[in-house]
Amino acid sequence: MFVFSGLVKIAAGIAVFLWPSADFDALIYFFGIPAIIQSILYINAAAYNRTMYDQWWVLLLPGIVYMATGVITLGYPDITPEFLMIMIAATWSLAGLIMITLYIQLVHESQNEFKLLLSGVLSIMAGIYLVTHLSQSVYSILWVIVAYCFLIGLLTFFFGLKAKGWQPVYFDDIME
Repeated sequence: MFVFSGLVKIAAGIAVFLWPSADFDALIYFFGIPAIIQSILYINAAAYNRTMYDQWWVLLLPGIVYMATGVITLGYPDITPEFLMIMIAATWSLAGLIMITLYIQLVHESQNEFKLLLSGVLSIMAGIYLVTHLSQSVYSILWVIVAYCFLIGLLTFFFGLKAKGWQPVYFDDIME
């Protein structure tokens, strides 16, 4: 699950990087579609691991956050660039808090996984950056979106590869 989630983030970063920046509508879809894909991955993992993992809700929360933002973003394609930046910032910040919560949970179970902590902190920092730079053009901060997608995508991907070795203790074969 985390491997796929990381790949989705990396693919979104590549899409934003390669797409012409003059098309704001494309950015809406480059955020909304991966958000819904990620929500499905997280909700599926939470449901699958509900009986064997006491803290399964930590996997459900990002699924709910990603689903809500993906549906809102795609459901209202006439949103303003400022509203999209607020949606992205809120999603990143909430996902960051959830990743830090998951990190703390794993530390209590003697799995010190620094990639999750770094992912959470970077997500919160990127979210704060977007909110504090709303007055700038959305196109002038595309580099933040691309950098976030690549960095968090890579961290999530490599965490997923390491977590695959924890089967069935944590996430079972949903990680494949």
